[in-house]
Amino acid sequence: MEAYAKHIDAQIMIIAGRYNNSTQTLEKDTSEFWADEVLPYLTANRHELNNYITVLGDIKVQATQANPLSGLESVSKENSCIVGSPRVHMKTVAVLEGYKAKYMYSTGAISNPNFTDSRVGKQGEFNFTQGFVVVEIQE
Repeated sequence: MEAYAKHIDAQIMIIAGRYNNSTQTLEKDTSEFWADEVLPYLTANRHELNNYITVLGDIKVQATQANPLSGLESVSKENSCIVGSPRVHMKTVAVLEGYKAKYMYSTGAISNPNFTDSRVGKQGEFNFTQGFVVVEIQE
């Protein structure tokens, strides 16, 4: 990701996410930590990339959610949006004639899968994708 960003002179944003894997420890660990390599790029904020697309870094989507875009259609108002999720999705949203097209994307993950052996954990693992979204803004 860093090599590609350097090649196209792009900014990197990594949306902070978490998954409570109850098999990791017997005690509830509420601390959050990320690898040192991601810290310079980590965000938990909303970013307006321009007047048409918003990064919804302030919304935490459950890592095992079957449809990470569900219910978020109105959150970015008329803007297209990107949410952080280890499941890759794209959705088009119907708009009125004359309005700019609206698309919703989820990112994929930069980590390795580490899900529980539960039904939803196995579904999350099956749908897990390492990936990212590239946004090209034409001025």
